[in-house]
Amino acid sequence: MANVAMDMEINQYIEKSWLPGGEYSKEEFDEIKEKVTEEVKAAIKAELSPEEILEISKKCPGRGIFIEDYADLNLELKAGCRYYYDKLKELKDEKDKNGTCGNESMDELLDNIESANVPDHSTWEEFENLTEAEQKLIEKQLQKILSDAKEQTIKKRGTVPGEIEGVIVIEEIVAAKFDWRGYIRRFTGVSTKVFTKKIRRKENRRFSDNPGLKIKMKQHMLLGIDTSGSVSDIELKEFMNEIHHIYKAGVDITIIQCDTKIGSIKPYTGKLELEVQGRGGTDFDPVLDYYNENQKKYTSLVYFTDGECNTSVKPKGNVLWVLSERSSMNDSLPGKVIKLEI
Repeated sequence: MANVAMDMEINQYIEKSWLPGGEYSKEEFDEIKEKVTEEVKAAIKAELSPEEILEISKKCPGRGIFIEDYADLNLELKAGCRYYYDKLKELKDEKDKNGTCGNESMDELLDNIESANVPDHSTWEEFENLTEAEQKLIEKQLQKILSDAKEQTIKKRGTVPGEIEGVIVIEEIVAAKFDWRGYIRRFTGVSTKVFTKKIRRKENRRFSDNPGLKIKMKQHMLLGIDTSGSVSDIELKEFMNEIHHIYKAGVDITIIQCDTKIGSIKPYTGKLELEVQGRGGTDFDPVLDYYNENQKKYTSLVYFTDGECNTSVKPKGNVLWVLSERSSMNDSLPGKVIKLEI
């Protein structure tokens, strides 16, 4: 039952077509199973050999555990294997009492559990008595495997499940690859905030012996981050390094994350981390539409991306496209395009 509970949890994070029987709907699978069952019955009646009967039974594919097969039980999604284990125990008790738990597919699954006709995870016992040091070593190795797998799918959009994404953390700030202070000076616009500060070093022209005023202009920039599956963690860290330099230049920043849809819109406060929202396909239109609708709020839009997309939306304000160092140049984007290079 524990094996099945763990499968019910983990299978929700795996592309369905990669799992046994995932290419079939439940109805299609049931039709295949019924047909093979009839063939097996006919083979038994015809007194074929056990080997021949076994070969016929193999025509029915295996099937992974899909929560949607038990929709009327209203099981919570991605609730953890402990939750599914407890639910299976409840359903088994109900089946033992009433002869059914109220779901034909679950009745069959419980029968398979009872007869031990389920995948075997017996090798997991090898990990139960590991020392803390060994557990940490395995955890680090697993993180490396996941990281390598993500890098191998860097340009295959949407194949990395969002759940294995985490927080991108910048360990060390390095020199900026673009002159952000020069860019900010060139694009002072309608959204510039005016700050005044009294200073003793400057004489007040209107009132003698009073402090003068220092006037400082401050911009509010919208910084878009492409969080699609084609953008790697390395590129996101590169983007966050540049964003931190913009922040240090004295700019108010709002970060908008987007893959095919906007994931989040939040002010940037100088933290060296990014909670990634996205990892699907790529579409620049949502951010450009948002910028056009809120154009008076921002002096300019800076869009950090790998450039693996185009757009037909015409921006109403200043736009700078910043492509990662490992990307290919895309001059078809509307606005100025630069590529981060040392």
